[in-house]
Amino acid sequence: MTAWFYWTLAHFIYSLIVGWLVIHWKNKPSKQKEAPSEEHISL
Repeated sequence: MTAWFYWTLAHFIYSLIVGWLVIHWKNKPSKQKEAPSEEHISL
């Protein structure tokens, strides 16, 4: 039970971080071209 819980938790956090990094990576080039300072401050 405990090992399964930690495995699920680690998998959830890992996918969350990877998903956030992928979104950040894909949005960075387009956002810098449109408005580099405004988008950075809002985030």
